[in-house]
Amino acid sequence: MSPLDLDRLLRQEDAHVEWKRRAADIEDVVKTLSAFANDLAGSGTGGWVVCGIEEGRDEHGFALPRRVGLAARRLQEIKGKVLAWCRERVSPPLLPVADEISLAEDPSRRILTFYISSSLHAHTFREQDGSTRYWVRHGSETVEARGELLRTLQQGKTDVPPFLQRPCPGATLADLDLFAAESFLGRADLPQPPGEYLKPGARLDAFSHPLVVSQAGSPGEPRPVPTYLAVLLFCREPTRFLPGAYTVFSVYDGVSRTETHSTRFQATGPLPSLIRDLIDRLQLYMGTSIDKSASAVEIQQNRPRYSLKALQEAVVNAFAHRDYESHEPVRVTVFSDRIEIVSPGGPSPGSDPDRLRKGDAQPLWRNPSLASFLLKLQLAQAVGQGLGTIFRETLATAGREPEILPGTNSFEVTLPAFQPSPRGERKPGFEEGDRQGLLLISIGGKSIRSVVEHSMPELGLADAEILVDFTLSEYVSPDVQHWEAEAARIRDQIRDWVEDPRFSRLHLFYRGPVVIAPLLGALIVPAKPLVVYHYEDGQYRPACTFDRRFLIGKD
Repeated sequence: MSPLDLDRLLRQEDAHVEWKRRAADIEDVVKTLSAFANDLAGSGTGGWVVCGIEEGRDEHGFALPRRVGLAARRLQEIKGKVLAWCRERVSPPLLPVADEISLAEDPSRRILTFYISSSLHAHTFREQDGSTRYWVRHGSETVEARGELLRTLQQGKTDVPPFLQRPCPGATLADLDLFAAESFLGRADLPQPPGEYLKPGARLDAFSHPLVVSQAGSPGEPRPVPTYLAVLLFCREPTRFLPGAYTVFSVYDGVSRTETHSTRFQATGPLPSLIRDLIDRLQLYMGTSIDKSASAVEIQQNRPRYSLKALQEAVVNAFAHRDYESHEPVRVTVFSDRIEIVSPGGPSPGSDPDRLRKGDAQPLWRNPSLASFLLKLQLAQAVGQGLGTIFRETLATAGREPEILPGTNSFEVTLPAFQPSPRGERKPGFEEGDRQGLLLISIGGKSIRSVVEHSMPELGLADAEILVDFTLSEYVSPDVQHWEAEAARIRDQIRDWVEDPRFSRLHLFYRGPVVIAPLLGALIVPAKPLVVYHYEDGQYRPACTFDRRFLIGKD
């Protein structure tokens, strides 16, 4: 294990990571490992026990790990007992992987980690009285599986791994587009060269599954075999092995399928390229609408018909959660008033259809290894936030909720387009007019929030809402390597509010490099008025207001 992997394990305790200081209770460590192997949530991840970590608290009361390590004798004692008890008191036996990480600040002590992968079986632990019990993870706790928990555990265990983690019969490394593989893996910010992850058994990180496995070939000669996941991600023609690994894209001139087709095509290829190409093509049909009920000067009149973020989430979710054993494709259909995205396979087993329709269901991954890879490529944004983002973004842009239809054999998401209202009418759901939003940007110092809040009553902004409070303590100049990354962070935090029709005017309180100011003006002023403030005598005062009238004026 590398120090980078250890850093990741120490970010927080959760359903897959547990910290121990001295691991005095060996039985507790083994129960936790059996719970990780039982994998009640079906994540396919397994889990880690990290020994030699003292848990403290920061000034806000949150857990703060401190590396104290273990002395050599104690480390060997824990390691030997845990491995022995996993063989002798767990049934079926477990074989966790043990690793040691040196402490740079104290070479006499080391961190000890145990990793166990998700198992195909339900494992029991034999107690000291001879009884056997099942243990599972409930959030960040290890608990005994009883009643409904036990039934769920036993019903969910099979001898077959998730489909995409299985070796793909007939596929070889020659079937993969190695250039595409190295290109995509290179974007995932991995510690090893991309080619290393296409070797049998290699993992992208401690939580992922191999892209390539070893299988018996000629006598004494194991051969590398890509998994279905590797074929899906990197194969030039994935439909040779996964018949449904393609998309059908259709465009109708009106609101019904009885209209004449204007465009229809099928596309396949390495999945990351396919997703990006599909999103690029969809943007050609997003367009803008002229809302005649809005002032061309005082508020955004040319509205996007769809939220790009909602569209991206819907497309990525369709590929991330679909059933790849199905021969049906993902179907994307554009109408004049909506976009429909249909993926085969229905909702993930265990999902609540009613909660899915409302956009607040808990994440249940059908394809956890694929979801993890899409997150690394930043195609997916965050685990479990997809439907919520789709609901929130669509409502803000179109004034209507998306339609979620979880069927038995398919999952459909319909994104309505923004429909402009006649002049003088306000579309329900927008609530436009008087809401004011504040943008606080501080680069090269501490947050300016307290000073701004002190100034708000005098500025007539007592009821305004602080939308962004961005602080970067170090000063970033344009010649610094991560300059563009920081500018992009600011852009991304502000852009959603620029497009949000609930706020008619934005107010900018800014401290930092002058070069960022034009970026903010270019983002905001074409959409809605921007009031800029300057700091004077201990408080902020208005400097100027920019709006569309200023942009089109000639004086």
